[in-house]
Amino acid sequence: FVIVSAPTGSGKSWIAGTLALQLGQGTILTKQKSLQDQYIRDFDFMNPVKGKSNFDCAKHMMEKKCSDGNCESCEYRFLSTDFTINGSGKDEKVSLNNESFIPYSSLSGSKLELNYSKMQTDDDKVVLAKTKLGEDDKKFLDSAEGSWSFAIKHNNTNYFVLPDEIIPDNAEVCRTDGNLVLQKKEMCRYWIQREIGIKSSFSVYNYPAYISTRIHEGEGEKELERTNPKKVLICDEAQHLPDELVSESTIEVKYSFFRKLGLDNDVKDCQSYADNNQVEKLIELLNRILETCKEELKEIKSCKDCLKFLKSRQHINQHRTADNCVNHKTLRAKKCEGCKKFKENFVDSNEYLKCSTHKKENNEIIPCNEGHSHMTEGHSHMTDEWIIELTKNTSHLESNLNLIEVYSKENKQSISEILVCENESYKGNSYAVKITPVEIGIAAKMLFQTYPLVIFMSSTIDKKLFCRDLQIDENDAEYLSYESKIDSSKRKIIKDYQGEKLWPRKPNEPGDTKYRNTIGKIIERIKEIMKQYPEEKGLILVNSKKEHDDIIKGILDYKTKKRLTYVNYHPKDTNEVQKSNEETLEIHKRKENSVLISPSMWEGIDLKEDLGRFCIIAKAPFTSGSGALAQAKKRLRPDDRWKETKDFFTLIQGCGRCTRATDDHSTTYLLEKGCEDLIKQIEEYQDRHKDYNIKWFTDAIREE
Repeated sequence: FVIVSAPTGSGKSWIAGTLALQLGQGTILTKQKSLQDQYIRDFDFMNPVKGKSNFDCAKHMMEKKCSDGNCESCEYRFLSTDFTINGSGKDEKVSLNNESFIPYSSLSGSKLELNYSKMQTDDDKVVLAKTKLGEDDKKFLDSAEGSWSFAIKHNNTNYFVLPDEIIPDNAEVCRTDGNLVLQKKEMCRYWIQREIGIKSSFSVYNYPAYISTRIHEGEGEKELERTNPKKVLICDEAQHLPDELVSESTIEVKYSFFRKLGLDNDVKDCQSYADNNQVEKLIELLNRILETCKEELKEIKSCKDCLKFLKSRQHINQHRTADNCVNHKTLRAKKCEGCKKFKENFVDSNEYLKCSTHKKENNEIIPCNEGHSHMTEGHSHMTDEWIIELTKNTSHLESNLNLIEVYSKENKQSISEILVCENESYKGNSYAVKITPVEIGIAAKMLFQTYPLVIFMSSTIDKKLFCRDLQIDENDAEYLSYESKIDSSKRKIIKDYQGEKLWPRKPNEPGDTKYRNTIGKIIERIKEIMKQYPEEKGLILVNSKKEHDDIIKGILDYKTKKRLTYVNYHPKDTNEVQKSNEETLEIHKRKENSVLISPSMWEGIDLKEDLGRFCIIAKAPFTSGSGALAQAKKRLRPDDRWKETKDFFTLIQGCGRCTRATDDHSTTYLLEKGCEDLIKQIEEYQDRHKDYNIKWFTDAIREE
C-alpha cells in the first residue's frame, strides 16, 4: 500500500495515468462522475464505467433508466465473449466480434467506439443528436424493430447515439444507401461499458459502481476479475473510500416494502429491535423476511418464460390497432398520443398479463397451462416496478446478510460490537430499518485482494486514521506527503468572520436568535462579495440544506439571486426531478457569471480558471457526532480524533475547489467564526504530525 498526500495542483490524476500506463494495466477509482470524465479527457486510452442510473434502459424502450430495469434474461444483454482486446498500452482497442448486434460493413474505414461515454465534446459547441435528423430519418428510426440509436462520426471515430443525447455540433450522421446506420439489435449501454471495463487494461470507475461489483455481485462477475486481475488499484480522492465501503456494506430497507409483502407485524418488531439496538434479533428477523422474498421471487420465476414473452415487444405489438397507432413499433409514448394511450391502457394497466395464449415455443404461440391475471391483484402484483423492487431488495438483503456473516466469523468482538442498528425517520415517523458496520476491514480486503499494489491519493489523508479505518497494518503502507506547487498568493484564504460562532453550541445556550443574527450578517457579506465579482463565477459552501435554503431566501435582489445555481431540494411540483451535482455543474459551466451554492460540493469538483474565481465558506463544516455509527466509533476508538480531523480536512478540501493549477488563481473567504476553531486544530495537527506537510495551507491564510 502507498498513501500519497498531495495538494490540489500536484497532478494526482497524471500520477495515476502515468503509473497505469507504465505498468500496462490499472484500475482507477474516483468519487465523482465528473472526475471520471476528466480522466477520459486527459487519457483517451482509459475506459469509464458508471452505474445503471446513467443509462437509458432498452428493455423499457429508453423511457426509464437501467436502474429501473431487470437485467435478468434481458434480450439486450450480451456475452462477455462478444468482446475481444487487441493491441496494448495507448493503442489498446476493444472490439465486438458478434455481428448480430452491429453491421460492421456499413462502418468501414473508421474506428468504432463502443463506449459512448468516451466521446469528447466541446461544451460550447454541442447539440442534441436528433437535430441532425430529417423527417425521413426520424420515421426510419421510429419504424426500426431492434434499435433506438443511430451512428455518428466524430474525429474519425464512430459512435452509436440516442436522439436526445448531446453530441458535438460538427459530428456527421453515418448513412448507408441513404439511410441511417442503426444497430441490428440494441446493445445495453450499461453492460457494454461494464464488460469493457473488466476486459480492458485501463478502467476508471466511480466508487459505488466498483465497490458494489466487488462485494455484492454474483460469483460469475467476481471470477472475471479474479482471473484477469490488473496490476494496480489507484484510489483517487481516497478520503472517501472508508465512507463508501460503509455505505455499500449497510442494510437499509424501507418499511413500505415489508408492508407490500404483508409483513405488518414484522415491521413493528423491526422498529422495536432497531430502537433498542438489538442487532442479533434484528438480523434473525431479516433472515426470515429474506426467505419470504425468495418465495415471492420463486413464484415469479416459475412463470419466467411466459412473463418474458408477455412483456416482449413481439407480444405487445400483436395488440396494436389503428386506434392506438401501428406506425411506431417502439411505443413512442412521449411523442405519439396513440402510443401513449396504448401504453396506459394495455401496458401500464397490466392487461398484457391476461392473455391466455402466450407461451412461445419453436416460433409458435401455444396456450399456457396457467393464466397470470391473478398476478395483477393483491401484494403479489406482477408489475415491472414490483418485480424490480422485490429483486433489488432481495439481492440487497441477501448480499449484505452474507457479508454480516463473514464479519461475525472473522471478528473477535460480538456482533453487537461491530454493527449498529437504528430506524431512519422523517418528521418523527420511522420509514426504514438500517444496519451499519462499524468496522469495514473485511470489505476493504475484498476490494484489494486481487491487486499486488494499491495506491491511495488525496490532498487530505491521515496515515494512522486511514489505516485504522481500513484495518491495514501501518507497517505495510508507505506514506508520501508533498507541499503545494501553487504560490500562496494565487490561492488566498481571507478570514472575514461575520457575527458569532454557530457551532458547537454551548449547553443551554439559545440558538435561534444567534443563528438568525449571524446568518443575516453572512448573507449581507455574500451579497457584497458577489458585487465585487460582477462578471465572474464562484462557489458558496454551506454545511446543511437549512443554511443553503436560508441564504437563497435571504438574497432578495433579483439580479443577484439570478446568478445563484443550485439543486432545488424542495420542488413545488413533485414530478420535478432534483438535479444531481453533475447536472448542476453543467448548468454552471454554461451560465453567465454563475455562483454555485451547495452543502455537498466541498470535495471532488474542479472549478478551474474562469469556472471559479472566488469561493465563500459561509459555514464551517462540522460532522455530526450524535448518530449510532458515530457513537459506536467513539466507544471503540476513544483515542482517535477522527471527527475533528474529518472536519478540518473538509475545510482544506473546500478551500481548494477553485485554484486548480500553478497558473490559476482565486480567493476564498471564511465568513463563519467556526472556521477559526478548525484552523487552530490544523496548526495543532501539524505540530503532532511532522510527516504531513500542511503548512502550504496555513501559509495562504490572511486576515481581512
